[in-house]
Parts: sequence; C-alpha cells; structure tokens
Amino acid sequence: MKGIVREAVLSQSGKSYQVKVGSETYLGKLDSKLNEMVGRPIDFLTKATDYKGKVYNWITSWGPDTSPPPPLVAQPGQFSSNGRENRYWLPFVSNQVAHAIAAGNIKQPGEMMAWAKAAYTAVTNLEGPEF
Repeated sequence: MKGIVREAVLSQSGKSYQVKVGSETYLGKLDSKLNEMVGRPIDFLTKATDYKGKVYNWITSWGPDTSPPPPLVAQPGQFSSNGRENRYWLPFVSNQVAHAIAAGNIKQPGEMMAWAKAAYTAVTNLEGPEF
C-alpha cells in the first residue's frame, strides 16, 4: 500500500507508534523510524493481529515511496468536489493578465476581460491530441 504519513505518535502504552497514513491508523514498532517520515510518502505492508478480541493493523515493513507524484494540475473536463468543472486554466490566465498589467499593456480595468478571454482561449486550444 502507499500513502503519506500524517502523524506518528506514541501509543498509550508507549510500546508502539500509532501511525496515521492517509485516513487510516496503523501500529508501528518503536524501532521502525516511522516517526521520521511524517509528511512524506511511504510504500508499506501491513498485517492484522488479534489481541484480546480486537484486531490491530501493524505496519510490518515500509520504505520511501519512490513512484512519481500525481500531477498537481487537474486535467480538462475533470470535476471538483462541488460538481463544477475544475478550472485548471485559471492560474495561467491570472498570470498572463498580471504580466500584461505589469508591462503596461492593460491600462483600464475593462481591458482585463479581453486579455483574460484571450489567455483562456489560448490555453484551452492546446488540448488537442497533438499536445
């Protein structure tokens, strides 16, 4: 399995770590050094154990996750959690308008829309199969 270590704190007994990876919590041995991986991605294996009728999931082995990270920019047509199309193009458009203002090409607030529309058209027209 893979995930980012969100926290690694001592258990109540102090004999293991409670390790939160993503949204799940696991146990880890004290000598596992998982406490040094907080905020970093890991690739790990787990094993479920039964102790006094309760199942505990232990991280049995792990290593740094060396797979490439997912792209930070959403792809065209993807939708956000609120159901609206993800505006992957917005940072590009914003930067183009800001540079046009800084260069003195935009002198009136009303000119910003024309520049924003032109930048939007430029970036969204790059979505063809040739790119």
